[in-house]
Amino acid sequence: MTSSPRMNTRLPSWPSDPLYALFISKFNVNPYLIAAVGFAVYWGTPLFMSYMDNTLITYEQYVYLSKYTEHVPIVGYIVSTLKDSRIVSGLTPYASDLPHFEFSVVMAIGGLVSLRIFKQIPITVTELQRDHLPNVDNEFSKHNFARYRCFGNHWTTRCASLVLALLAFLVFIETYTGDNCSFWWGCAIYGRAGLLFSFIVFLMMYYGTQILFLTAAASLMIAKLFSLEMQLRPFHADGCNGLRPVGKLLFLLWLISILLAAAVFVAMGIGYIGIEKTPIGWTFAMLATSTIPLIAIVPLFSVVRATQRARDKHLEKLEPLLDSALSSVVESRDNPSGKRPPSHSCKFENLRAVHGLLKDLNIWPFNPRALTMVMAIYAAQFLLTLREFLGTSLSKLVAH
Repeated sequence: MTSSPRMNTRLPSWPSDPLYALFISKFNVNPYLIAAVGFAVYWGTPLFMSYMDNTLITYEQYVYLSKYTEHVPIVGYIVSTLKDSRIVSGLTPYASDLPHFEFSVVMAIGGLVSLRIFKQIPITVTELQRDHLPNVDNEFSKHNFARYRCFGNHWTTRCASLVLALLAFLVFIETYTGDNCSFWWGCAIYGRAGLLFSFIVFLMMYYGTQILFLTAAASLMIAKLFSLEMQLRPFHADGCNGLRPVGKLLFLLWLISILLAAAVFVAMGIGYIGIEKTPIGWTFAMLATSTIPLIAIVPLFSVVRATQRARDKHLEKLEPLLDSALSSVVESRDNPSGKRPPSHSCKFENLRAVHGLLKDLNIWPFNPRALTMVMAIYAAQFLLTLREFLGTSLSKLVAH
């Protein structure tokens, strides 16, 4: 009995990170659990530290809560421990830091989707090999997989992630030790919550940019695979030319692109402790925004174009047969005897049915008009980010 490709892809995991190999490949930890742990670390750890630093809520919020929880067991006791709050009204305690919470939620969902993408990549390539889609031998498919996997896990991308993470750490450390940071719950005058959060941001930025590099490499790998000749499978059981595994991967790639755009909006659109006013912040935004088309649009365009090329190739072969059959039908109609050989008409109808089937083939998932609209929306977002990036950078240069 042969094993399912879902159970044995015979391809290595897409990330070569030791932690991924340990928790996902070896112990098969549930991605939802990992996402929950990530949320707990990114949002829950500063929550505990702000509680210890008495910056969780303002004193006014404590007075309000104590009125309604004074006689409630356990809850009343917990609220009573917040009476020494060091955050006064008008400043931002941790419990009121909505942008941080929103970013934490986006980050946790993005981590979950990323893990699903990494697990889907070898499954997709294996199923394409099994169905000979595209029409290449397995050795080329494996070589293509290994080449782009090496690119995504290359030491240069890890160094780039390390540099970007270090820059983000320095930005938050500068805010933490700044003279005008009293508005922020993580300021050094309140305790060490901001210091710990700076280290957490370092880890988030490192693994976040690693996800970008790995996902971009996977997108290029799929695009390269479908840049070659593709075998058309209009009668495949999945109803979309055997491209269902690719469709699943593309859906996840679009989802991570949407989450990436949401993260940029929360960090730079809504803003957080002034990072949206710094050149470094907009540099991160430019990196994320410029990655979106590479992740979402490039592989989708390649798959759609490959399907269209395969369909058009069949239609070109069918055209002379249709023309010949049509001429035979017309000639039989002009026959003085008035009799039309049924074979001519039957052949023409059969060929026309095949032509209609190919013409209406499911080009999953977007037609050219929808794809153009998506690219136009992205272009508008990219130009807005570019304008803000250049404006912020130039203003800083002039100020110095």
